Amino acid sequence: MATFTKLAVAFLAAAGSLAAPLEVLDVVERNVTERGEPDFTLGAHNFRKRQSPNYSQDYIASGANVQFTPNGASFGVTFNTQSDFVVGRGWTTGDSTPITMSGTASFTSGVGLLSVYGWSTSPLVEYYIIEDALNPPQQGTIKGTFTSDGGTYTVWEHQQVNQPSIQGTSTFNQYLSIRTSGRSTGTVTLANHFKQWASYGMSLGSMNYQTVSVESWSGAGKVQMTVGKSAAGGGTGTTPPASTSVSGTQPTTPATGGSCAAMYGQCGGTGFTGSTCCSSGTCKAANSYYSQCL
Repeated sequence: MATFTKLAVAFLAAAGSLAAPLEVLDVVERNVTERGEPDFTLGAHNFRKRQSPNYSQDYIASGANVQFTPNGASFGVTFNTQSDFVVGRGWTTGDSTPITMSGTASFTSGVGLLSVYGWSTSPLVEYYIIEDALNPPQQGTIKGTFTSDGGTYTVWEHQQVNQPSIQGTSTFNQYLSIRTSGRSTGTVTLANHFKQWASYGMSLGSMNYQTVSVESWSGAGKVQMTVGKSAAGGGTGTTPPASTSVSGTQPTTPATGGSCAAMYGQCGGTGFTGSTCCSSGTCKAANSYYSQCL
């Protein structure tokens, strides 16, 4: 979440987690500055395979009703909140090694996202691979679809202008892969996503932290998850090598529909230039950076 830097992915389903009306997908913008700087310092990138998570993503806005319990390679979260949060377990420096997930996810109302989430620098990019979601937001541009790990993903790209990031207030792109059939257990072959993004001109740089995280800014649910890195594969701290087991389509232009945002779409926030009315629901502010039709 630095804030579908929320994942404000207007997630994330091609219809909508992670953080979508069909015209654009925008991860709800969350305030990275509020969360503070990451509690680690990046050093020289190494080439070893890291199996066990060594980093906790733990941002919970003041007043949010969220119970987060990290425990080694596992974590649990129960939430019923109107305030934003993003929590999970992962690694201080990401790579292209496949990630394994095993657990359960139940999103019962509002918005809920279960994603592989991370950042790169040079270029500065916030990325999401949304594996399961309820009512993800929709802002950005649909780039195309592809298959990986037994499922179909829709790829979105969205630019955040003067928004919080791991490098302070910046302008940066968000990359999103949203799985059309949600799952909470399986392997996520990261190299397939990185390769497909690159085919659309969406390149990553040096990897920063990488997690399996749960995010919401208005919703209820419960997730129990154990995560790890597959023994197979490798990867470095920089843009990873591509996998060959991936197929996709050429970029498409999303359909547009109406002048007002749909239910769960973004309708306001600092730097937001889209519609500020709602075709369904009422525009409610989650924070100064993001308002949503609810």
